[in-house]
Amino acid sequence: MAQGTWSGYERPSWLDPTSTLFDKVAADYYSISSQLIGDAGAYKMDPLHEGGKSGNISVSGAATGIEKALRLAHPNAIWVLLGWQSDPSTTLLSGIKDKSRILIVDGLADTRTTLDDESRWPGFPYAFGTIYNFGGNTSIGALTTVWLDRYFAARAKAGSALQGISILPEGFYNNPAAFELMSELPWMDKAPDQTQWFHDYALGRYGTNAAADAWTTIADTVYSMDPIGTHSESQDSLFDAQPSLTTTKARSCCSVGQVRYDFPTFATALPKLISASPSVVQHAAYDYDLTDVTRQVIANTSRDLLPKINTAYQAGDVDEFDSLTASWIALMKQQDAVLATNSDFLLGTYDDHAAAQNGDVGVYDLQNLLTTWGTKASFSLHDYANREWQGLVGDLYVSRWQQYFASLRTAMVKGGSPASIDWYSVDEAWAKADHHYADKPSGDIVVEAGKAVKMLDQGTVSLSLSASTIRPGSAGTVTATVQNTSPLGDVDTVDVSLATPDGLSATATSDTKLTDIAAGEKRTVTWNVTADPDQVAGVVSTLTATAQVNAGGEEDTKTATSTVLVGTEPAAPWKTYTTETSPTFAQAGGQIGIETTGNDFSKTTRRFSAVYQQSTMSVGETAIVHVDVQDSQATRPYARSGIAVSSDMTAADSPMVLLSLTPLNGCVLTWNGTSSGSLDTHLYARELSGPMWLRLTRTADGFEGACSTDGESWTTLGTAKPAGMSDEPDAGLLASAVNSGGTDAVLAAFSQWSVRDGQEGDLKLSSSTVKAGTDVQATGSTFPSSANVTLSLRGQDDDATPIALGTATTDRDGGFTSSLSIPDSVVAGDYTVVASGAGVTATAPLKVTAADKPSATVTVSPSAVSAAQLADPGVVVTGANFPSNGDVALSIDGAAAGSEPAAADGSVTIPFRSTSLRAGTHTVRLSAGNVSAEAQLVVLPDPVVTLSTSSVKAGGVVTVTGEHFPASVTATIELHSDPVTLSKLSTDSNGSFSVSVTVPKDAPTGKHEIVVTAGTITAEAAITVTDGGAGAGTNPGSGTGGTKHDSDGGLASTGVDFPFWLLLAGIGLMLLGGSAFVVRRRRNG
Repeated sequence: MAQGTWSGYERPSWLDPTSTLFDKVAADYYSISSQLIGDAGAYKMDPLHEGGKSGNISVSGAATGIEKALRLAHPNAIWVLLGWQSDPSTTLLSGIKDKSRILIVDGLADTRTTLDDESRWPGFPYAFGTIYNFGGNTSIGALTTVWLDRYFAARAKAGSALQGISILPEGFYNNPAAFELMSELPWMDKAPDQTQWFHDYALGRYGTNAAADAWTTIADTVYSMDPIGTHSESQDSLFDAQPSLTTTKARSCCSVGQVRYDFPTFATALPKLISASPSVVQHAAYDYDLTDVTRQVIANTSRDLLPKINTAYQAGDVDEFDSLTASWIALMKQQDAVLATNSDFLLGTYDDHAAAQNGDVGVYDLQNLLTTWGTKASFSLHDYANREWQGLVGDLYVSRWQQYFASLRTAMVKGGSPASIDWYSVDEAWAKADHHYADKPSGDIVVEAGKAVKMLDQGTVSLSLSASTIRPGSAGTVTATVQNTSPLGDVDTVDVSLATPDGLSATATSDTKLTDIAAGEKRTVTWNVTADPDQVAGVVSTLTATAQVNAGGEEDTKTATSTVLVGTEPAAPWKTYTTETSPTFAQAGGQIGIETTGNDFSKTTRRFSAVYQQSTMSVGETAIVHVDVQDSQATRPYARSGIAVSSDMTAADSPMVLLSLTPLNGCVLTWNGTSSGSLDTHLYARELSGPMWLRLTRTADGFEGACSTDGESWTTLGTAKPAGMSDEPDAGLLASAVNSGGTDAVLAAFSQWSVRDGQEGDLKLSSSTVKAGTDVQATGSTFPSSANVTLSLRGQDDDATPIALGTATTDRDGGFTSSLSIPDSVVAGDYTVVASGAGVTATAPLKVTAADKPSATVTVSPSAVSAAQLADPGVVVTGANFPSNGDVALSIDGAAAGSEPAAADGSVTIPFRSTSLRAGTHTVRLSAGNVSAEAQLVVLPDPVVTLSTSSVKAGGVVTVTGEHFPASVTATIELHSDPVTLSKLSTDSNGSFSVSVTVPKDAPTGKHEIVVTAGTITAEAAITVTDGGAGAGTNPGSGTGGTKHDSDGGLASTGVDFPFWLLLAGIGLMLLGGSAFVVRRRRNG
């Protein structure tokens, strides 16, 4: 039976164990193996491991055939099966006749949610097992506290089928302490105290108690990890990873990818272990452990440093990028120097072994296994067997990161994207090379470990924030945890503050300034946070802590956020149910929130928390809700937040259907396909993400699930057909972290929940026909209560963008009334008014007729000008609502005066100047075809200024009279050249005025001008100022001047020094009895 492929490899085909050919092949195998290596007491055989294809072969019959062949060859031998994932299957075990000579080695005994192998494999003996190493990676760590708890409990259990222990790592290059503890368990009467056991271990290993404190720290960190999924191993080093700024693991396949213990605390074991050196008796074991611990401390820094490098790169900070990447490479090189001190950590040692077995081919096989793990087709498994060995780290791993950092830096400096790197070619070229790495240790591990400590002695801080649910009327506790993450360096001070959103207030309940934080030490700052129920907008609030750090004169700022539920417990008719130990439920601001863990939600495992209502989902009804927030710790890809329907929400095997949003797998519809209640059927819409509308409709056939990002366009996943669903099941909201470890949580917030008949609302309009530019009233009903409804106008073209008409909020009965303004720009035609909200949509047809066209208009600016102004700069004639793009003619008193084309919006602008229009009112007309409009233009006579005298003594009085100025405006009278204001007054309704003004006593003798400005009009008259005294001048009405425009020159000069001929000219004009006046437009500025 062909088995297909696995990760780019062809799986070996399976010879049918029920065939006679299998009997012959098996007999030959057992006979030949006995001749070569002797008889064995146990044979390990795992049919269809990790899936496989049985085809038309009977799996139970296959088990019978395998067992029969073994018994014929070795009647008393044990058949060993690996307990892994779903293996061995119930079907396989049903074909085994003699259970007493079967041993199932449970590789997941320390990671299963519940260790109950007697129920999992009834009647079969098993061994408590662990896989604390995948791929032979060199990381330290194991679930030893879990072993001590579970092994002895399983052994003491009534009817226990436990027969021993099984140690199943994929490499024996690490964790001697874990190996020793696990191998001692069967000989112990009871579980030892872990701390004492590790003290005794260190004493026996080193011949001294000097390292007891170091091993207490090691035991409390790397050997006290909690299970995560199927992973009982520690995280690997990012130094070993294929370079990426966002990688979380080195082993490409199946790695845990997250921190498993407290790094800073573990790091404090290093200086303790170094200080034990003078007392050590057995240095071989001590040197190995010091090498291993130093290697691990350096490796752990990669997970702190890489995000900082990414931040610098994203910010384009080349200097910071250079500094951080230099530190990265320096740490890798120091790790290589540490590894060089011990032969167990030399790649050269293992290359020698491989060469001895198979020459250059053996060396290539080894180096290929460490990197590409096969061919390009299987490169998805690259670095599965990564190691931290001298040579491998200092050569390949360092060069890979240097090449990668160089490509990033070039992109930062020159712009663009980093150069693509073919990592398979890089790794394969290295694997094929003959490197001649050292096979003898060099250097002193105590010295190199000390160098590593010195590199890491600068105090640094990590900041985290946690918060309990905040109930209105009582205080919730918020805790900021500050930790010095350096192995040696102290932190001088940390000032911590907490920012809260509107509606929440915080009061510190501890000192917020922390001082003298030792290496690895943790401190906390706490606050009581209270909620104002009138200000809380919803069930989810985000709190932000900020820490100002000072360490050795270096200042830094750290921030951390925490999302917290705020609100009361859900009120009736809501009920709550959970399978978890510490869920939280909240209701506020129209939302319901759930924060919960959840080990799994698949098949017969249901770990979740729910807020639900009983007997609420009959045939024909639709449940709708919006998932506002889904905050999953560690971004668990299958965490669930959604609508659940179950015959009994509290029963473990009750029929159930769940329509939910997931962080990384879109929307999923899950249900039990059989009467067993196993949630074994799933439909996905993986392309969807973010806040989501969920709609579950019960039909005669089942439950139709649909999801939408906007509540209007829906993606239907299909119809769930849960076996045995009751007529009136429970329905509500469910959340589960689905993280397989049971420690991470998901926080979900829901709004606008409703269960109603059908999926459509009802919408009525006050009129089925409306003119564009007018209003129509919309009345909606049968929507969810308190829902936000969006109203829009859609035309016949489905691809056209709808026209927004506004929003409304439904009342408690799901109704609303809203006045809709139809824009006057809407083209006449047939439309549909659409109301959408809370996942419900309603429509109503609307016929729109053309809007009334507004009348054409004309404006003249300014509408009143003097003849001089009309000549320059003239006026501007503006028209509106004329035919688009057509010529518009201008006429003045019926005489053509120009034309311009109208713009697309019907507007037109035509400038007009004239030197021939006389004073008076004129008709301005714009016309285009049969469309025309008129306005008035008033041309004013030129203003006149007369003086009571043409000569006045300084300090004397003169009367200024003005005519033909703008009516009822302020007029300013000034003496020029250097302007001196003599008076301000208002013109009368005819634009005239008369006022007596006093010439300043200090006015210089000579010729001046009296200048009058009213609005935009300026006129002036000449006057001569003579020496001394006050008194009126003579010759009333004989002031002098002349008519002029701006271009005629500046003001008259003043003073007594002037050409005599100019005086004669002035006298001549006087003798002629003429009065010349100057009229000018005010100069700009």
